[in-house]
Amino acid sequence: MLNSKLICTEGIPGSGKSSTAQYLSRMLDQLGYPNKWWYEEVVGHPAYVFRDAVSAIGIVNDLRNGNYRDVIAKALKRWEQFAAYVDCSDEIILIDGCLFGYLTWSLFPNNVPEAEIATYLKAVEAIIKRLNPCLIYLYQDDVDAALRKIVSRRGGEAEKFMIARASESLYGKSHHLIGFEGVITYWKQYRKVMDNLYGQLQIAKLKIENQNGDWPTYYSQMKKFIGIESASEIALTTLDLQLYEGSYSYTDENHHECNCTVQLESGQLVVDGLPQVWTKTELLPNPEGTFDVASLPFKVQFLMNPVDNKMQLHLSGPVLLDGKADCVATKMGCGAMN
Repeated sequence: MLNSKLICTEGIPGSGKSSTAQYLSRMLDQLGYPNKWWYEEVVGHPAYVFRDAVSAIGIVNDLRNGNYRDVIAKALKRWEQFAAYVDCSDEIILIDGCLFGYLTWSLFPNNVPEAEIATYLKAVEAIIKRLNPCLIYLYQDDVDAALRKIVSRRGGEAEKFMIARASESLYGKSHHLIGFEGVITYWKQYRKVMDNLYGQLQIAKLKIENQNGDWPTYYSQMKKFIGIESASEIALTTLDLQLYEGSYSYTDENHHECNCTVQLESGQLVVDGLPQVWTKTELLPNPEGTFDVASLPFKVQFLMNPVDNKMQLHLSGPVLLDGKADCVATKMGCGAMN
């Protein structure tokens, strides 16, 4: 394996950077390599200059007010602290969206010159160089199609957020970006910035065009690049998984009654309707009987309630900038064996 303490995955939203970080973390787990994946939207991320959604707003306001050099100075200090943490850790650390994402794509919409963005990233590279980092950069030739696929996958709220982010930014206003076409223009331009940044970095790196969605091939390339073997896939029988199918009910953090469903599709459990989880998201089995929520830092465990003999879905994980996901959902209208 590469003598690396830090694995970075990058790409535009929906490119698969979080899915890739999770996949590699799962492979490292199965091969016995201690590791920690820091999801890009988790509260308290050790590489970020902000700790939560409230402090993030303060950073955004500083950037909008033109104080980006102060923000960059704070961010570089934080990167120094992060590098020290990784250096002392016994784990391999995986981060998604921290080099070309995080601060970098917050500098771009605030009209920070590309040369200064590149200078910032080169400074980050110098800080983390002792960790022998490796970078996996995922990109799509057809940015338009990739973005429309994201919206189709994540729903209308995601589209509204992306439109607002592009059109209401200083870059969007100065370039008169409107609607989803403005989103496409915005991310096409930032893709050019990312491509240029990738070309300037001197760390170990791998660039993969993943428009066709051939993930087995992409994962094979990544494992060869990192220098790890293929771990055996965890297989559960259809009969095992059928026990968990059905409709579940839970109470969210606002005390609203909500429903979610668990279905078996092509031999894989798919969940729909859980807090902080995208629509129709796969559940990935673990050796100890739990499931990872695909692309997210959450776990699901199915347990039988001994009081009423009903199946329960327990969702747990770290708090995200958008809120927490933890909940217990009870299977509706059936007992243990239905």
